[in-house]
Amino acid sequence: MAKRDPKKAARNKLAKQLSDQINNLLPAVLKETGIETQSSLHGKYGGKFADYIDIKNAVIASPDHFISLYLEGFRREVIASKPDSANRRNYELLRRSKTLKEYLRLFLRRTYFRYYDALSKKRPKVEEATIWIGQQNASWGLLVTPRFNKVT
Repeated sequence: MAKRDPKKAARNKLAKQLSDQINNLLPAVLKETGIETQSSLHGKYGGKFADYIDIKNAVIASPDHFISLYLEGFRREVIASKPDSANRRNYELLRRSKTLKEYLRLFLRRTYFRYYDALSKKRPKVEEATIWIGQQNASWGLLVTPRFNKVT
């Protein structure tokens, strides 16, 4: 039987503790913000970190670094968005609600611990990640890392 990595086990334990804190805070957040479900809340804030952070190139060293990159990216998106956009509404909701701020902080810390291996490693540059094979004018290739296209 393979030995468990003690560092990974410790991260999983921290993620579990953060999940418990998040679940305890959830009813207050939903009541204060008027958001109906946890899924809606996570849709507004949780799944956006790939939009706000340059995941392909960033090597994120700590949960605090992850949170600061997320908030910087969120702020940039808000500044660039229209006044009546969902980003602006979500920002205003976050700015007004202390409970939501705490919830988001815990949520992002947990996300960092869950995806630690992927977020904390150095990745090859995009141009180094593709190995081209065949003739010069052939368009065959082997993709080594995923490519993210911003959908508009």
